Amino acid sequence: MTKQMKKLFAAYHSKGFNIISISLDTDKDKWVKAIKDDKIDWTNASDLKGYNGYVASFYGLNYVPFNLLIDEHSQIIGKNVILNDLQIILRERLGKSSLQNSYRISPFLSRSSHKPLCVSR
Repeated sequence: MTKQMKKLFAAYHSKGFNIISISLDTDKDKWVKAIKDDKIDWTNASDLKGYNGYVASFYGLNYVPFNLLIDEHSQIIGKNVILNDLQIILRERLGKSSLQNSYRISPFLSRSSHKPLCVSR
């Protein structure tokens, strides 16, 4: 999944697409290692409180992966958008990219908490 998200991020980031990953981890060292191992380039945040944290509580998360698609006006325009649909939405809203393949995978978690205690980039 991260590989396909990296392709979308590379193709559309300069056109306004951004990803903010919120981790529900409780172990900072494991969380930071996973970011480094996966070579994730976008912003990652966590309050390190897992399902008891602010984001999980605010959005009523009781499972992962989970994603929200948020527009430029901070309005939620999609929940649990699959990658193939995300590619179509990005193409329609931001224009064509160099991507030729369509992907269909599980959703990802993306949305910023206004109160992350830890941020890794």
